[in-house]
Amino acid sequence: VFDQERLYNKDLNALEVGSYEGKTSFFFLHLFKKMHLTAIDTWEGSDEHMQINFEIIEKEFDDNLAVFKKRLTKFKGKSVEFFENIKNNIQYDLIYIDASHKADDVLNDSKSAWLKTKIGGIIIFDDYNWNFYKKNIKDNPVYGINAFLSFNKNKYKILSVSRQLIIKKISE
Repeated sequence: VFDQERLYNKDLNALEVGSYEGKTSFFFLHLFKKMHLTAIDTWEGSDEHMQINFEIIEKEFDDNLAVFKKRLTKFKGKSVEFFENIKNNIQYDLIYIDASHKADDVLNDSKSAWLKTKIGGIIIFDDYNWNFYKKNIKDNPVYGINAFLSFNKNKYKILSVSRQLIIKKISE
């Protein structure tokens, strides 16, 4: 999916929307040696996290990523707050979306991320086939992601579909 040879040592700007313990952040920062990553999370959880102590989860994030402090920006808050408060014109090479799993929130994160993705940039939607909401299946992420895709027809190329959907932005 990725042109690894070209990307491994390239200066990359990445955004992770929903970071939890930081395992995906760690993976990206370890793999891409010149990447700068901004990680966004509330560290408060959502519907599927009712029995989790998020003080522990946030500490695990901090501990897991301490080695990458110089290449990591941590934003504690809602993704909508982050996108509303971006003061500069940062464009990202890679955006990983794995925050709220409610379809409406996924759609909003997708729209905001799209505006901040470079042409040729990659967006990865996690939990594409995640099915937590049984009573109202249209609350699941796939519905928000598919709505986003329909709004942006012919502006992206699908690179991979599985548990994650990976697209490349090819036009505005």
